[in-house]
Amino acid sequence: YGFGAYFSFLPGSEWSALMLTYGFPLAIIGMALK
Repeated sequence: YGFGAYFSFLPGSEWSALMLTYGFPLAIIGMALK
């Protein structure tokens, strides 16, 4: 969901890596909470 939006808005490789690093665990936590 959000990953596609982040990558389309911020195509920078460094920022994408940052989003993957911090966004992935946050997504897992969000799934666990829901």
